Amino acid sequence: MKVQGLTDLIRSMQRLNGGAAADKDKDGQGNEYSRQKRGQKDSESGQKQRPAEAEQDEFKRLLELRQKIDAEIERFAREALSQTNGIRAQREGEGPGLKVCLKDAGGAVIRRMSGEEFLQIRAQGSTPVMGGRGRLLDRKL
Repeated sequence: MKVQGLTDLIRSMQRLNGGAAADKDKDGQGNEYSRQKRGQKDSESGQKQRPAEAEQDEFKRLLELRQKIDAEIERFAREALSQTNGIRAQREGEGPGLKVCLKDAGGAVIRRMSGEEFLQIRAQGSTPVMGGRGRLLDRKL
């Protein structure tokens, strides 16, 4: 015969009788535990709404980035230096994997970079460097 502690014996008797201990979890927290569970479910439903808002914010950010990249590519195409050298920039891909590809007049790829990197280089190149001898992007080519 197995020897049980007095508290274990009382808990097992209450469970068999369907008493208040039947509603308790293993930690003995009872109704407080079920209230916490309900609170977690409510907060989880609130968290499901937050990712939708975050997705919308991310979509807006990517759309704004794409518009900036398109505007910068157009500005690059209008510059006299890129026109005389026959260099053109093309946007490749969509979303976070968007790339900008620089090609020469023959269509050979000179450099492929991310859209954000292209914007960064163009922003750095728009300020005169070394006495205003040209833009940084143009000198790298």
